[in-house]
Amino acid sequence: MRRLLQRAPIALLAAAGLAAGLAARLLSAPAAAEQIFLFTLVAGGTPRTRLLPPMSRG
Repeated sequence: MRRLLQRAPIALLAAAGLAAGLAARLLSAPAAAEQIFLFTLVAGGTPRTRLLPPMSRG
């Protein structure tokens, strides 16, 4: 598990967020599920957006 966390932390975060959102939706909490999905999307996309400006400069 530690090796996976070091190699792909974003993928692990996304998988955990999707599983939590699905569980919330199945437990009849659609508002909470939407918040979890949104958090997962934002948290998973943030590290990549920090890389875009240096990559665009070459």
